Amino acid sequence: MKRIINMCLGVVIVFASLLPLSAQERNGFTLGLSSDLFSVPLTEGSNSVRAGSVSVGYGVGKHLHFAVGWENHLLLEPALSGYASKNGLLLEAEYRTESRRYRRGGFGFNVQLVKGGGDFFSVDDYSAGAGMRWYTAGNFFIGSGFRYDNWLPAQPQLQNTTSLNWYWQLGIKISSRKE
Repeated sequence: MKRIINMCLGVVIVFASLLPLSAQERNGFTLGLSSDLFSVPLTEGSNSVRAGSVSVGYGVGKHLHFAVGWENHLLLEPALSGYASKNGLLLEAEYRTESRRYRRGGFGFNVQLVKGGGDFFSVDDYSAGAGMRWYTAGNFFIGSGFRYDNWLPAQPQLQNTTSLNWYWQLGIKISSRKE
């Protein structure tokens, strides 16, 4: 837990050091909210995993965005006849383009890592994903991608939950960037 707190403080310091750059025209902070609309397990042993996240980010230049936040995963566990909840620290990077035809909108490619559990550097309790987002009106997006999850079991008698899912998500990113 202490490592996670130290890492969060490090990220806050990095964001604070980037604050003077936000006076430039294309930089700025973002607040993001997203949730999976649905997910499809892609392998035989995969469970259905749905995620929702809250993040704070910073755009460096016109196209590159970084974010840190919190993500919660709901895992369908057949042995429990219900869902188990797992959550962790979200780290995200996105390359975003703007539509040439319209002033607002466009699409972005993103990668993300979610790390849960007590030991931040252990190989258990994590999720990694990559996807594409289509932005409308500049802020709202619908996205699709692939996510690999490796979570420790909710109860000791269960096995590790390792899943590969294809997901669709809906979200919003509110930006302080000047247009």
